[in-house]
Amino acid sequence: MSNTSNKNKKKTTASTKVSFHENLRTNSPSPSSESSESCTFSLDESSSTPPSSTETPSTMKTANLTTAMRTTTADDVKKMYKSALVNYLRFLQSPSRQEAILKTVQYTLWLLSRFYRNKLQQSMLTTVSGEISWTRYLLRFFGWPAALEGIESGSWADSKGLGKAMAWTMVAYYPLEHLAYLYWKVPDAMPTTIPASIGTSLWSWRRSNTNNHNKYDSEYTISSTATTATCSRQMVAAPPSRLAAKASAWSCRFWLAYLVLDIARSMLAMQNVRRKMKQNNDGGGGDADDKKTKTKPPPNGQPQEPEQLQSDATVDVLDLGTMRTERMQLVRDLLYVLPAIHWSLPNWDTQPWLSDTVVNGLCWLESIVGLMQGIHNFRQT
Repeated sequence: MSNTSNKNKKKTTASTKVSFHENLRTNSPSPSSESSESCTFSLDESSSTPPSSTETPSTMKTANLTTAMRTTTADDVKKMYKSALVNYLRFLQSPSRQEAILKTVQYTLWLLSRFYRNKLQQSMLTTVSGEISWTRYLLRFFGWPAALEGIESGSWADSKGLGKAMAWTMVAYYPLEHLAYLYWKVPDAMPTTIPASIGTSLWSWRRSNTNNHNKYDSEYTISSTATTATCSRQMVAAPPSRLAAKASAWSCRFWLAYLVLDIARSMLAMQNVRRKMKQNNDGGGGDADDKKTKTKPPPNGQPQEPEQLQSDATVDVLDLGTMRTERMQLVRDLLYVLPAIHWSLPNWDTQPWLSDTVVNGLCWLESIVGLMQGIHNFRQT
C-alpha cells in the first residue's frame, strides 16, 4: 500500500509540473499563467539560487525619459548662462547704460541706509554710495569730446540749432564739474588765489558759516575792508571747499539749462512721432494726389503683399518704441529739475534749499526710470 501511494504522489507531482510548464509556454497574458509561473519556482526545489530580476519595458522607458530630461535641463541651463553673459556684456558696451547701473546702485544703497538703525551699517552703506558718486565724477572726464562733436554736427536733436545749444551747455558743464572734483579731492594741488571781487562774496559766506569750516578753511582769510575799487586789482586766497562748491553750482546751472532744452527736444520728438503715426494711419503724407495714390485700394480686390504689411508693422513698432523712450526721457528730466535747481544755488552746501531726503529720493526715482529706459533701448537693438 505504501509503495502504491508513493507512486501516485510522484505521478501527481510530475503531472502538476508538466501542466505548469505548458502554461508557461503559452503566450496568453492570463492570470493563470502568472500564478503558474510563481508556483513553478516555488515547487522547483532543485534550484537553490533565486531567479535574476529583469527590467520591464515601462521601467526602462521611465529611466530613459529621466536621463533625457536631466540632459535637456543641463543644456538649457548652459544656454541660458551663455545668453545672459553675452547680453550683459553687450549691455555694458554703452557708457550711458554703465552710468545707469552705477547711479541705480548708488542711490539704492543710500535708500537702504535709511532703513538701518545701526549707525555702523548706515555708515557703511553711505560710504560705498559716496564712493560710487566719486566714480561717476571721474567717468564724466570722458564726456567733453562728445559735447564738442555735438557742437559740430548738431546731432543731439532733430533740429540742429537745438542740438548745438544742448551741446554748448555741456561744453561749459564738464570743465566746471572737473574743477569742482579736483578742488574737493586734491585741494593742496589746486590754486586758491582768486580775484578779490569774487573773494568778497566768499567773505560774506564765511561770516555766516563760521561753524562749517573744514581743515583747509582756517588757512585762508579774506579782508572784509576790501572796497570795490581795490577788488578789481587784488587777488585774495579762498578756501578750496568753497571754490569747489562755487564751481559745482555753476556747472549745475549749465546742466539745468541742458535739462530745459532736453525737455523741449523730447516734446518735439514725441510730436513728430505722433504726426508720423497719424500719417501712416491716414495712408501717408504729402499732397492730396499722393494721398489718393497711397490710399487707393489694390486692383481686383487683391490684398497687399506680405512684405508691405510686414514693413508697415515694423515702422509702427519702431515709432511706438521711440515714443516710449522719449516719454521716459521726459520723466527723467522732470525728476532732475528740482535737484538741479537745488545744486545751482550759491550756498547749496551750507544753506540747502531741499533736504537730502528729497534730493536723493528724486535722484533714486530718476535712476530707476533711466535703467528701465536703458533696458528698453537695449531690447530694441
